[in-house]
Amino acid sequence: MRDDQHGGKYQQVEQQARDQAEHNLNRHVQESPGSLQGIRTLTAVYLEQDRVEDALQFVERASRDYTGEPADMAELRGRLLLVAGDSEAGIDALRDAAASSPGSQGLQELLAVALLRGGETEEGLDSLRAAGGGEASAQQVDTTAGAVPVADSTLLELLDRMLIIPPIDVPTMIGPAYWTVGGWFA
Repeated sequence: MRDDQHGGKYQQVEQQARDQAEHNLNRHVQESPGSLQGIRTLTAVYLEQDRVEDALQFVERASRDYTGEPADMAELRGRLLLVAGDSEAGIDALRDAAASSPGSQGLQELLAVALLRGGETEEGLDSLRAAGGGEASAQQVDTTAGAVPVADSTLLELLDRMLIIPPIDVPTMIGPAYWTVGGWFA
């Protein structure tokens, strides 16, 4: 009985700490609308709690006042939409990000990965070429097949790694962490 009481108390304290962190991060983003790190950190908190919809709503709100590069928020929105399973909207957001920052090799590569994973092979290959990835052909990157041969699984693992939200330095016990479709890893 006592263990249950302690466990419940611990969960209550843990929830209060999460609520306080969320409140402080929201306040920080309101006071510093150009703080991409603050926006990413609060987004990471939402994702850690499996609150993808809250993360998307927060990013939409934060985008209105964000004073940095528009590509930053479009990229974050695209990654979140992909995590949420909305491939089409995620790709559209990444297209917006790449268009607003045409010289960004990283955004072109990220868009290429999303397109390839979404089955849009030719456009994905075009995006890879635009990123300076050299000559790529549909034979080299065939993501349209239903089953992936074992030899090609390495390629898909690399593609999955590129869809990871950039490192977020969460100022808590979590430390540097990454969010991917499969969850958190350090």
